[in-house]
Formats: sequence, structure tokens, C-alpha cells
Amino acid sequence: MKNLNIALLFLLLLGAGCVQTSSPAEDTVQDPADAVLVQPQPEPSAAPSAQQGVYGHSVWLARSPDGESWSLDDEVLIEHASVPNITRFETAVGEFEAGTLMIVYVDATQMANNENGTERTGRYVSTDAGETWEDMGPVTYVGDEGHVPVDPNLVQLSDGTLRMYYYDFSSSVGGANKTSHFYAADSKDGETFTVVGEVFSGERLTDPEVIFYQEKSYLFYAFQDEDEGGIRVAVGDEDGLSFTQTDASGNLQGIPGVIEVDGELRLFGCVIDEGIAYYTADESLEFEEPVSIGSAFQGGFCDPDPVELEDGSFLLVVKKLPEPTRS
Repeated sequence: MKNLNIALLFLLLLGAGCVQTSSPAEDTVQDPADAVLVQPQPEPSAAPSAQQGVYGHSVWLARSPDGESWSLDDEVLIEHASVPNITRFETAVGEFEAGTLMIVYVDATQMANNENGTERTGRYVSTDAGETWEDMGPVTYVGDEGHVPVDPNLVQLSDGTLRMYYYDFSSSVGGANKTSHFYAADSKDGETFTVVGEVFSGERLTDPEVIFYQEKSYLFYAFQDEDEGGIRVAVGDEDGLSFTQTDASGNLQGIPGVIEVDGELRLFGCVIDEGIAYYTADESLEFEEPVSIGSAFQGGFCDPDPVELEDGSFLLVVKKLPEPTRS
């Protein structure tokens, strides 16, 4: 995910939606969702450093037998990584068999000096239900000239095609453009993605998350208005290439990660005083009060994204913010 100049104020991916239970807020990029979702904490005294930006973020994995009780792995999965998204392939695609898990994320390995605009989309793959993982290298985008694709969200369409939804961060690099644009890019091999077109736009939006549910497509995303921030929902048709804003009920907080469980939508986010939590709703989009699972995630974890495995168990990828450096 999950203070500095106005040009970077709208970057939700740098710590967007995070609830830090024991660590002070970051001293570099403070994105709008953090300003809303993180309770005020003292400023660290150290000067800004790469470790306090996206370069210092990491991706971790949690496991659950039932989607309710969670255990966090003991070791980090991916260093210099942020805003993870996890997908299970229902059908084979390219060299990947059905059942393959793929994590896509903001790859910040080239951002040791906080060079915004050098972000890449990384890929990690597992063929054994998340027990072991392989770094597959970055995604190649075709037709994205001038774009800086971040906040990746990978879904598999009914014909087996892989689709990457992403937020084009180029308008926010070195400028104060408030308009955000989400795009879709399709792939037949899981490596090269060809841009199909823009699917949604609006002011101060990040972190698209699309799910196909009940013969419609739903776009969840993070937003930041002048006085509030959180998660909103737009609805599209079955092709998932255009969306219309809705008035989903519920005080939805954080950076969205959503799956279907037992015929209902389960929306994960970070909630003030709760930490990582999930909301449930059907196609009415009337979300219930959040159910906290935050006890398993202490110390700067957020940006949760879930997947259900073939045996009915669950995995959750989360971002971890670095510990602040004090002089």
C-alpha cells in the first residue's frame, strides 16, 4: 500500500489504508488514505530515507483454514514490494496450469532513492498452494506508452484470459493532477499484457480491485475527498471494461481486496481501531459491520488481498511498512 510536497500527496499505494498499531507514521510519503485511516501519531525525528518509502515496504503471507482465524508466516515473502494482489488460476494459461497462484505487486527494487516513476509490476508464482514461491520477473506492458502502471489487480476471465487492472500514476509524478485513470490490459501468457483501454476515472482515486459476481463486474477502489477517504464501488457489465459509480452503503475503509465466499462478497480493508478486517454483502452492496482479524497482524500490516484455495482454506497477502528510523 496504505509531510511531503503536494505532487505526491495523492499516492495511496505508499502505505494506503494502513492502521499502525505500534509504529509512528512514515516521515516520507503520507498518502491520503493514511491521513484518514491512521490515528495521529508523533513524527519520527529521523530524516527521510529510502527505507521509509516504497523501497522499504515488504509483502507477507498469512494463512487460514476457514477465513476467520489467521496465522502470519514467520518470514517476509517479497522485499521492496508493495500493494500485493493474489489470484488463483481456474484454468490453464500460457505455461501456467490450473490452480497456479500468482501474486502481482508494485516492484520497488529500482526505487532505492525514491525515484517515483520507476515502479514495475512484479510477479511471484506458486504451484503448490502457496507453500513455495518463484520470482517470475516483471510484467511487460504493450500499448502503455507514457503510463506508470501501479496498484495492479489481476483477474482471470471466463475464457482463461488474464486481465490486469491498474492505476496510471504518471499524472501524479512531478505534478498535482487530481484526476486518476484506471486501465485494463489483457494477456494470454501471464507475462505480456496488452492495454485494452481506460475503464474508469475520477479525482484522487487509486487501488482498483475488480471482481466478477452475479453476472456483473464490480470495481472497488480507494478514494480521498477533501474531508474523507475510504473505499467506493462502481458497477459494470460482464465484460468489465466500463463502470458506473454506485452508492454502496457502509463506512468502507482501507485499500480493497475482495473475493466471493459462500455466494457473498467479502471485502477486506484496514479499519480504524480494528486493523485488518472484512465486510460482507450481496449484490445489494449493503455491507455489514466489519469483522476484525487484526489480532494476527500487529505492527504496520495492511493492504490485504485474499484468495480461496481448492481445499476451502485461504491465503492473504499483506503489505508491511518499515519500522521508522530514529536518530
